[in-house]
Amino acid sequence: MAEAPLHFLLFEDNPGDIELTREAFAESGLGGELHVARDGQEGLDFLYKHINKDTQQPCPDAVLLDLNMPRMDGREVLATMQKDARLQNIPVFLLIGTEIEHSLLNSDKRLQGYSTIVKPVEAGKLAAAANIIKNDGHKTTPAGRKGTSATTSGENAPPDNDVAQAFQDFVYHISHDLRAPLRGINFFAKRIGLRIGTSLDDDSRQSLAIVIDNGTRMQDMLDGLLLYSRLCSASLGKPGTTTDTAQVFKACTETLGDKVRAAHARIEIGALPALPMAAEHLARLFLCLLDNAVKFTRPGQEPHITLAASESPEGWHFVMQDNGQGIGVRHKEEIFKIFKRLYREDEYPGVGVGLALARKIVERYGGRIWAESDGSTGSSFHFTIPPRP
Repeated sequence: MAEAPLHFLLFEDNPGDIELTREAFAESGLGGELHVARDGQEGLDFLYKHINKDTQQPCPDAVLLDLNMPRMDGREVLATMQKDARLQNIPVFLLIGTEIEHSLLNSDKRLQGYSTIVKPVEAGKLAAAANIIKNDGHKTTPAGRKGTSATTSGENAPPDNDVAQAFQDFVYHISHDLRAPLRGINFFAKRIGLRIGTSLDDDSRQSLAIVIDNGTRMQDMLDGLLLYSRLCSASLGKPGTTTDTAQVFKACTETLGDKVRAAHARIEIGALPALPMAAEHLARLFLCLLDNAVKFTRPGQEPHITLAASESPEGWHFVMQDNGQGIGVRHKEEIFKIFKRLYREDEYPGVGVGLALARKIVERYGGRIWAESDGSTGSSFHFTIPPRP
């Protein structure tokens, strides 16, 4: 028996994201219709027409809701739907610009518990949403829906005040408002390349490739900035809990497995203590340091990386040592500044965020981080993590 078609209502004001979602919906095979509302009020008007039976268009089975829109934003739409019993049984999926926004959503109690879809919307993501709708049977109110993002526990959370909320709003708008046009630029530039790339001359193809490369690089920079901003107010986890450092480091080597194998890197670790850190933060710290150690090697050189830890008056003292390019004396402090790079993009790709993230993580836990090198025979990165009260 053929499944009934599913109809979606999209709340979205960005033309590029609207076009991407339309294409994804057409490819998804859901068989229904996608109606587009370019602001919150237009979307609610559409829903109320169905309630009052003033339209012949199919009633939406679910809502795809962008939070930042003109006239009436997504939060106001949610508040209206939650208060109206006639709208409460319509499943709502929040559209977010990046996975990083999950933490920002969790900081707002009005948005906790909703399923999310990371832009750009793709056919597979819509199919997954359709499965959620079918499994839930349309009986769960939007406010009670079990979403894909976990709710925060409140342990060691930043103060709930106007400054903290303003900061969270600022970070969200960076993610939403700046990434939206970049997605459009990248998508349509790639589309042009696929459709007419063979008919362009060499100079035009090179220009198009530069547009795509710069757009991708800007997205990477925004992701780095969001991660950095998030760390400024991130929860440190429940006091008294510890993380298995060796297990986290092993997972990081597996995450970077392709890079490690391609570089024929040799990694050795000593005995590592459990640390009073959130596993997410410890993993990010190790990934930043390990990725740099694998990347910054001389041509033809196989990386040799060691990690050791010892007790010190400042707490646990970790040292990650490599045999790579080394760091000049005058750059030992500069490398920890965000977006600071010592090499050209064609030499070593990257946006200069990793070590800034590493420093922010260590400092959030009351430690310090520094680099030692003679500038020619590798580097050693040191960091300390004191015990938590």
